[in-house]
Amino acid sequence: MKWSWKSFGLQFASAFMLGMVFAFSIRMWIDGRQSEGDIDPKLLSMGLGGLLAPVIPAAISGWKGWALKPLLVAGVIVSYLLSGNPGAGILSLVVVSICYSTVRKVRIVAFYYAPSRNEEGSQHMRIITIDCAGMTNDQEFWDAYVGAAMPEGRGSFGRNLDAFWDAVSAGGPGWPGEDCELKFIHTRPLKSFAGGRFYDALKDIAARSEWVRIDVE
Repeated sequence: MKWSWKSFGLQFASAFMLGMVFAFSIRMWIDGRQSEGDIDPKLLSMGLGGLLAPVIPAAISGWKGWALKPLLVAGVIVSYLLSGNPGAGILSLVVVSICYSTVRKVRIVAFYYAPSRNEEGSQHMRIITIDCAGMTNDQEFWDAYVGAAMPEGRGSFGRNLDAFWDAVSAGGPGWPGEDCELKFIHTRPLKSFAGGRFYDALKDIAARSEWVRIDVE
């Protein structure tokens, strides 16, 4: 997934604030419960707060499908700043990665079994149908996709299969939105594009896509 300074800034700020909240809450909880000679409550609370700080941003990022790289960097910095221990920063990499991956898998399973929206819109799934009948080249295909899906960042969407994969897998330009299904119908003409490689690649993307349901007839 691509680097985003905006994502890094938001995740760093949220992780730092959450870390301070966690540290303060832990400090309040253990105050008065320790006897002389025990570990310094400030050190303990800041260490645990730094370790827990990236967990909530990781869960949110995993559910929304946001980039992982900025979160990992933010988590390491915040954990180190709050705990003062480089080891906590390294440990946060493991915690963030496990949390992110777990929530992402849960999201995929929930999304897979979510019901599709019917014609009356009684369910939350949005079905986007792209009719490929009569198409003679890939630019007609991308024009039909953009016109039907009205994706985010369509002005900078690359209109090729690499850009389409970036869109459906990482939320890049051309992202059709959450809770939607792309249905490509009457796709026989696509088999003539690039000697059949275009159709095969599109089918491969449909099989690998985790965040967007893609059906290629």
